[in-house]
Amino acid sequence: MFRLRYRSSVLSVVVLVGTAWLAPASRAADNSWIGQKVILKHEGVKIGHTGPDGRPIYVADLTDIAYTVLKEEDGWLQVRQGGAADWFAKDSALLVDDAITYFDERLRINSRDALAYAHRGRAWRELGELERALRDFDDALALSPLRFGWLRIRGAFYEEKHAAWFRNRGALYEEMKDFDKAIRDYDEALRINPFDALTYLDRGVACKGKKPFDKAVADYSEAIRIDPKWADAH
Repeated sequence: MFRLRYRSSVLSVVVLVGTAWLAPASRAADNSWIGQKVILKHEGVKIGHTGPDGRPIYVADLTDIAYTVLKEEDGWLQVRQGGAADWFAKDSALLVDDAITYFDERLRINSRDALAYAHRGRAWRELGELERALRDFDDALALSPLRFGWLRIRGAFYEEKHAAWFRNRGALYEEMKDFDKAIRDYDEALRINPFDALTYLDRGVACKGKKPFDKAVADYSEAIRIDPKWADAH
């Protein structure tokens, strides 16, 4: 396989230049991340690889915040996004155990860093700290509500990125068995981005928890329609 040997996007280069010094100390080369959950440092990360002609092939945008590492090689991590599994630069992610300290420092420098709240919230969720996770997602959405004028100016693409925050908060409510709040957040996420198979799947799970099975089946079916190869949706 040809490995991806470029930054995932111009955005990631800019963000990494500004925040690289905040990263925790590098781990030993033989300390594999395979099978571990990682938190993305920033948005705009894509997965892909280099084609036979040497040109980069982008496969998918990483629309979630946390991913399980499938493979690791030479500073690159392979993760799954929907039905696709491909590579992105390891320095765009952190192990969950390191993420809290990293985003704490970002928030110490800038207490209005909405992305830092959202990504730290996902890390808290992975660590089982649901109340802390909910507080961080509430703070993230309070700082970056979708009705802000600057968000509307940036347009639909910027809004799509924030749909993941509603989806993640919805997943937290779902874990707490508060299915009404979970469905409300999934509804909002799908209003922003109606083409996200993961959100349809998550809302289907929440509907199943409330017992309206016909709605759950409808959401599962929509997830399959968007991503027919995704085994979880089937």
